Amino acid sequence: MRIKRKLRIAAGVLLILMFASGAQAATVVLDEAEYIQGTETKMFPFEIIEGGLFKATLTDFEFVAPFDVLALAILKGNEIVGDPLLGSGMFEFQADPGSFTANVLGVSGGESDLSLFRVEVSAVPIPASALLFASGLIALVGLRRRKLKTK
Repeated sequence: MRIKRKLRIAAGVLLILMFASGAQAATVVLDEAEYIQGTETKMFPFEIIEGGLFKATLTDFEFVAPFDVLALAILKGNEIVGDPLLGSGMFEFQADPGSFTANVLGVSGGESDLSLFRVEVSAVPIPASALLFASGLIALVGLRRRKLKTK
């Protein structure tokens, strides 16, 4: 009887670890790299299927020259979602499912008047430690209930 119980616990822990390691991968909903020549605004439509916490990243590759101005705003319809970003960097925002647009404004720098950027929007993964902590709490509650029933 004890061996069966230990096997069940081991199988449960293995399933939790498999699930936790799979949850670490972030879902990328937008990943684009493009040039801006002079002063331009680029718009990138994308869909979010499942709501949650997302991360928007804007990168100035400084190729051929760094941008004089580079900005990113995420829009849902006419509303700005999260805080707009000025320059390279990252910000997080909460989003429900729907259609969005990433607007990038750039003023390319240097004599070449041409610069390269990248914009990425991805889901923020749930840390494996949080999943393991939650499963541990559930197990403790289950053991406590079992103990109370036997008394």
